[in-house]
Amino acid sequence: MKHWVFRLLRLLNWGLVIVTMTAYLAPFVSPSEFWPLMLAGLLFPVFLVLNISFIIFWMVFRKWNFLISLFCILLGWGHIQSIYGFNFTASIEQAEESVHVLSYNVRRFGGNSKSYKKNISKLLEKNWDVVCLQETGTTIHQITRLKKHLVDLKKFKEIFPMPEKAGVILSRHPIEKTGILDIGKTGNFCGYADIKINKKTIRFYNLHLESTSISPYTEAMEQGKELEETPQEQAKSITKQLRDAGIKRAHQVDKIIKHIKKSPHPVVLCGDLNDTPFSYTYNQLSTLLQDGFHEKGRGLGSTYAGIIPALRIDYILTSPDFKTLSYETGAETFSDHYPVEARVTLK
Repeated sequence: MKHWVFRLLRLLNWGLVIVTMTAYLAPFVSPSEFWPLMLAGLLFPVFLVLNISFIIFWMVFRKWNFLISLFCILLGWGHIQSIYGFNFTASIEQAEESVHVLSYNVRRFGGNSKSYKKNISKLLEKNWDVVCLQETGTTIHQITRLKKHLVDLKKFKEIFPMPEKAGVILSRHPIEKTGILDIGKTGNFCGYADIKINKKTIRFYNLHLESTSISPYTEAMEQGKELEETPQEQAKSITKQLRDAGIKRAHQVDKIIKHIKKSPHPVVLCGDLNDTPFSYTYNQLSTLLQDGFHEKGRGLGSTYAGIIPALRIDYILTSPDFKTLSYETGAETFSDHYPVEARVTLK
């Protein structure tokens, strides 16, 4: 291969390393202060794949340039563990008084009346202690139908519905107190329930933060449809929506963090953050809470079932009082998300 080609590829490799390093900064800067960093964080999986490709390329040609990308990846190893779990030999630990938790953005259980009851029954067939659901529907019909099926299942003693916010917390244990946080004028929500389990009270948060609202574009891509907007107009619209949603989530999470810090009980936070581990939202929460995926997660742990690959945007986070015994991502198909489940115990 000609010398000038290697020189060009070396320059491209250095450019890739620079933008990758920029992505490493994204979790530490609020989008309300400098939103372009948020976009770099979103693109990190692409940067990672390109860096790995450069490593393989340089090694094939026996060039020491592979160290450029290798050093870059090792420098951000902690970030990489947030999107890929290396616990392939992880097994479910046994512990008395463990709590089995499920979090799932159900997207109205598929919406089809024929499959509605079947989907609920299948999802809740395990003996969960606490279930946090998002996008359960806000119409009177949807709320009534959900309550009826939950009563028919006879599994949950306590139900804390947030109908106007399309969320619900289900519990097999007594709920002592509930509340909904004021996170601004938005259709999204953050609610909590103090639940007494094994003589100990635990505060469970269920939240759904600001959506990026780019579904029309991703659905068009999945179905091969053409939009009226030009590619340039689409890119501009998507960038604006990502920016606006990122700024709103930053304000929302700041309010949620303040509330969590005042909690009188150990905390389990469940929900759809609509943000990846390379985000300010996730960083703020994971600084205060621990992510069981780090300890027990395996593989990519993707929770978004749409056309955009490798997105982990649904989480179960716990305060340091807990130990994670197991952490799994499910494979239900009636939503554009996958469920997340964890078994935790107080240390």
